[in-house]
Amino acid sequence: MNKHFIIPKRHFYLNACVVIKIVDCLPTTKSGINVLNVERVALYQYLLNKPISLMKLMKQMFDYDLELELNELNDINSLELELENNLDVRKVKVILKYLLSINYLSVNLHKSNGFTYYLSDKGEEASIMLTSGYFQRLESFLDVMKKLQSKPINKIRENIKRISDE
Repeated sequence: MNKHFIIPKRHFYLNACVVIKIVDCLPTTKSGINVLNVERVALYQYLLNKPISLMKLMKQMFDYDLELELNELNDINSLELELENNLDVRKVKVILKYLLSINYLSVNLHKSNGFTYYLSDKGEEASIMLTSGYFQRLESFLDVMKKLQSKPINKIRENIKRISDE
């Protein structure tokens, strides 16, 4: 009998690809300010992994109806919406360090946001190659998430906490 499982190393690379897409699609606000620090990347990754939370957050903050596919609505990983149990900033730091070490990312020191990230030329080439259906769906979520860029991280966290308490 064959059992399906995720090999941890491959899981790491999948998460690294998700981070590449986040940095590619959400690096700056409309006014051109780079606000993409570790905490924001981790929060965006949480929302991509929990489409139900993303759907509820967009409805609550922007009165935007995000349509989810049936498999996203029935995903067992989406059932636990609590932010604190699912937001892994340490894991995201490891991924960011890895992407920096292979020159896929560049970093700036921003006065109020700390270290902020953007794709290097090599990272942009990698992002262009991530074209499967899964990454196309991620890009559609990231496009919706652009509304969150100008919102303070604390406000986003408060709204997610309110959603998970429902």
